[in-house]
Amino acid sequence: MLPGENKFRFSFLTCGLILSLVTIYGSGYCAALNYTLYDIPEEDELEKGLADCLSHLIGTTNWRTLTFLMIVNDTSKQPANLLKRSTFDRWYVYNKNSYKLIDIMNIVIFTENLTSLEKVLESIQMERMEAHAKIIICLKERTKNPESIARLSMRTSEILWRENKMNVIMLVKVENGLIAALTYRPFGTNCKPARFEVINWWEGGRFLLKNKIFPQKMKNLNNCTLDYALITNDAIGLSMVGKLFDNEESTLNAVGWKIISIIIDRINLKLRLLPKKIRSDKDMRREVKRDTLILSFSGTIPTPDKLDTLDFLPGHMEDSFVIAYYDNFTAVHFWKNVLLPLDGSVWLSIGLSFLLLAIVIQLISYCHDIDLINERYDFLSSIAIFLRTGGSLPSSNLGRTGFVAWSLLSYLITAAYNSGMVSHLTAPELERGIATFDELLKSEMILAGTEVHRSFYEDQSDPMTRKIYENFKVFDSNSEGYRNLFFAGEIATGILESYASFFNSKISNGTIRVLKDKIFTFHSPIIVTKGSPLASVVFKHLLRVLEAGFDDYWTNRCRWELARNETGEDVKKYKPQDTRTITVQHLEGAFFIYFTGLGVSLLVHLAEHLNHRYIFRIRRNFMRWFWTLVQ
Repeated sequence: MLPGENKFRFSFLTCGLILSLVTIYGSGYCAALNYTLYDIPEEDELEKGLADCLSHLIGTTNWRTLTFLMIVNDTSKQPANLLKRSTFDRWYVYNKNSYKLIDIMNIVIFTENLTSLEKVLESIQMERMEAHAKIIICLKERTKNPESIARLSMRTSEILWRENKMNVIMLVKVENGLIAALTYRPFGTNCKPARFEVINWWEGGRFLLKNKIFPQKMKNLNNCTLDYALITNDAIGLSMVGKLFDNEESTLNAVGWKIISIIIDRINLKLRLLPKKIRSDKDMRREVKRDTLILSFSGTIPTPDKLDTLDFLPGHMEDSFVIAYYDNFTAVHFWKNVLLPLDGSVWLSIGLSFLLLAIVIQLISYCHDIDLINERYDFLSSIAIFLRTGGSLPSSNLGRTGFVAWSLLSYLITAAYNSGMVSHLTAPELERGIATFDELLKSEMILAGTEVHRSFYEDQSDPMTRKIYENFKVFDSNSEGYRNLFFAGEIATGILESYASFFNSKISNGTIRVLKDKIFTFHSPIIVTKGSPLASVVFKHLLRVLEAGFDDYWTNRCRWELARNETGEDVKKYKPQDTRTITVQHLEGAFFIYFTGLGVSLLVHLAEHLNHRYIFRIRRNFMRWFWTLVQ
């Protein structure tokens, strides 16, 4: 063992060899490494500058997770020397030729030049990664002019865009101690990615420009024209009610059209309408092959007895579709129902709670004299101070008891709605949503819907979707069985959500890719496609759309109109209401906890009463009898 800190100096290639053996003969995942820090030779100022720049990026970037993957090309030499001390000490290291990345968010790649970088990127299976993963690339090769690197980077941009990765920074060593930071923009011209360009310079321990290293790249799509295709069929036609004209203008008189117009206005898209009638997913794919990029917005309108949510979280992308199912445990009531008609169990909990409270207060007043009350209930003042209401505490013991009890009740209900733990405990019957096709098949739910729904699962390459396709029961859209799908429990079907899809074929070498984001979904969706490059911008503006009240119209008005048109009656259960939702099970649970607490308080009061009035006398008489007997 060498003296001093030399005992920590291992060859990185030796470390890489050990890690390769672990990954080859282990579980298939990369091995964890708490990396050891190395000193940078003082004579290599450029290497030290690159290390400082990388350390600054790691220490100041807003990472979604603190787990990193270090990919080391075989031609690189001791890239660990570039790592500076940071608060993140969990790294995964690879130096194999092929990697499959699952659940990885942050990557640092050390490679020789652009040619070796392209080989590394081609060998990485990044389609399973999160769409918003951040990637830092460190090139070992020095250059006099970073523009020469940028001119040759088009192939790299295409690979990254094909894998749906945009948050990418390339660090290139330049003469005179400069470090150039480059990135690419996915929509450079005509919806195609552009080559890398310099966005900042690192020198003297800081970036010289104020540009963001990981910029928001979707604020301007640079004249990228999106063609709009209207999916029309009996199941989802209501979501896209509007008028199309030959002069490419539209009347936006339904919520679906309104949302699309807002999205296009906010992210600088040009809308070119395609008034074509598409009956199935196959028809849609045929249309996609004829155009560059198609934006589609469709889906079944949610029913008001379901909790509608907005889910735009980023994730990996697959060529598959989302399904949702109904169950009998997601009854959702609006905020007015707190004062108006609640479920009978809620009213029973409320009535019993206040009845028990009245009994406790009367028992206190009846069983104890004033002095005893004043002595024993000073703790009410402490509770009131804890609730920050001590200044307004009533002076009478009866008022103090009732005031504190009501304050505790309010505090409990507030906690129940703001604590995930309490929500879980108060609504244990709510089962976790089905997350995969495999879970759907094991659940033995009925698979049914229209032919349009069934066509979504016609994928012979996937055994799960093929099995769903074979077991799928087809109903005519005008049949009573199909209409019952909206109200029956334990039935899974096709599109029971609303989504915006971005179809393209030319960008990804002639193959069709679906960049789909859910807009309105149900309480228990099956999610098999998540995220897209447009998610961050569309999410922000769609959230504002929902907050503006369009969800009220979507969730209630459209469904109410549909039910009224189908039945010819004014169906009260679909009458539009405010959509501030409250889960009844949580409210029931809150009152149940409160009722239980009052019950325990009642037993304590009774025990105190018996102890002071009877048990003391019994004990005293027993002791007198016992001593008389002994004597």
